Amino acid sequence: MDHHYLFSMIETIGLLAILWVVTILYSFLAFILQLLLLKGCSTDIIISLQHITQSIMFIFSMITVWRTNWVYSHYLVVGLVLCVIFFKMHSYTVSNLSLIHICRCRRYAVCRSRWSPYH
Repeated sequence: MDHHYLFSMIETIGLLAILWVVTILYSFLAFILQLLLLKGCSTDIIISLQHITQSIMFIFSMITVWRTNWVYSHYLVVGLVLCVIFFKMHSYTVSNLSLIHICRCRRYAVCRSRWSPYH
């Protein structure tokens, strides 16, 4: 077996492990952002932070895959994992903003928030 091929395989497996760990740790950011949102942090700050981190993660992952000269199926898998995390974070945010709005409407009997699910 060619040593260059073996070292290339080991490097690729290491890179896959690093990407997987980073992606899993990144998915916990959704939980942290939702805790901040429920604690009363500004919704504009939370949404901005969410979109900034998602953009950084997409760019980082795609550049990493591109630099390794993997085949297109690798792009697809990494992109799909990131899309799942993106949709999870988006769903959490929309659901929690709706719940916060409903609680505030019950408390104040006013529904004027831009996050109202009834607009």
